Amino acid sequence: IASASLPVFSSQALAEDKTEFKRTVMFALENVIFLMLPVAVFCILLSGPVVRVLFQRGIFDEYSTAQTATFLLFSALGLVFFGMARILAAAFHSLKDTRTPVKVALACLLVNALLNVTLMFPLKLAGIALASSLASAVNVTSLYRLLKARVGSFPSGLGDFTKKALLAALVQALVTWGVWQGLGRVPEFLRLVLVCGLGGAAYLACAAAVGLEQARKLASVIMKLRK
Repeated sequence: IASASLPVFSSQALAEDKTEFKRTVMFALENVIFLMLPVAVFCILLSGPVVRVLFQRGIFDEYSTAQTATFLLFSALGLVFFGMARILAAAFHSLKDTRTPVKVALACLLVNALLNVTLMFPLKLAGIALASSLASAVNVTSLYRLLKARVGSFPSGLGDFTKKALLAALVQALVTWGVWQGLGRVPEFLRLVLVCGLGGAAYLACAAAVGLEQARKLASVIMKLRK
């Protein structure tokens, strides 16, 4: 999304069309939230089964699975922020400002290091993953505020969009957990496939029901492909 957005950002910045530039940035951020949020939910709820199915064999034992799954879980908390940071950095680059994202990244690197020292002792490996997620959240918040100061206030609606996406993600989480528990006798790999499919469908249906345009368009494409 960031790569596809950069040429659009650049053309609008070159034309000094701040209104469309800000709308495009918001649209790209909404798309990242819409796509990354359900992935984060799956990684958080199913971190253990995912790692076990993919890696647990040979010398990669149960302890290795537990450690890796914990790292995946806490890393997943920052997935949306990781994606949003790429969008905001691309927006600065289109304004021919490469210094601001670098300065913010360096500051967040320091934040990450401090959080690592603080969290790695009580949480061990999970603390390192959580530190990266929190530093990414700081990165996004800083870039957003600096970009807002640079181009002016963004169109309202990102907060409402996020709330609706979170509601859909909650429904997805309930369906995912319920189906996973209900398929206890099914082989784990097949359970993962079924749960991801049903959970994703629940997220898409709920997102469309609450009015997210991305979900409606995606549902429309899926229906056309089925026909």
